[in-house]
Amino acid sequence: MDGFVSQAETKGRCAGRRRCRAAEVMGYHTGSDIPNYWAYAQNFVLNDRMYESAHSWSLPSHMYMVSAWAADCRDPLNPMSCVGTDMPRNRTARNPTPFAWTDLTWLLHRYHVSWGYYLDHGAQSPADQAGVPKIWNVLPGFTDVTQDGQLNDVQPLTSFMANDFMAGARLDPATDGRPDSRPDVRESAPTLGNLASDFDFHQAPRPPLLLNPCPPTTLRPRPKPGCRNSIPLHFGTWGDS
Repeated sequence: MDGFVSQAETKGRCAGRRRCRAAEVMGYHTGSDIPNYWAYAQNFVLNDRMYESAHSWSLPSHMYMVSAWAADCRDPLNPMSCVGTDMPRNRTARNPTPFAWTDLTWLLHRYHVSWGYYLDHGAQSPADQAGVPKIWNVLPGFTDVTQDGQLNDVQPLTSFMANDFMAGARLDPATDGRPDSRPDVRESAPTLGNLASDFDFHQAPRPPLLLNPCPPTTLRPRPKPGCRNSIPLHFGTWGDS
């Protein structure tokens, strides 16, 4: 992320062909702007370097979320046929399970841990356009989900139940029992920390942090009365589910 603003100003494009201004690239808020978030950061754990794994769009990002990889596979029945890419092909009606590499549900199934993947309004279909589209619902495209007979574990959000841990098991082709052709194990990257270090299991329980649901802020323009409305800042932001 070094030089993010300067790179965008010299090479980026905003509003068509016009070069980006710094305010269109990134901004910041002080503690008095967002007091509740600031209270979380002061009382709990604040992690930096929390960057997105995939330098791409929603489909590979959701692949990374469930499998720590994004790839195209020559043979949907052969995990070793997969080659990493940041622009993978999506599943289709003609090819419903093209993702041959290993996803997290493989470990859950192997360790006899029941699981569920919950979709707001269920999966998108011609009869339910409000459901989650395929680019955000990638698990049905993995061959191991079908092979394990667990396709029905992808459920509407109304079926949500609390899913367990697996004694620290992780996706590693050398140890998880289903090798694929990924070039490395993401958790072993030297730049990454261990989330277990965020917790102190020896300290006495802390009292609950009670937040003011309508805190006074220094945001400009000021929030409208009622503490329910969002307010536009001087530049737009975007994201996806």
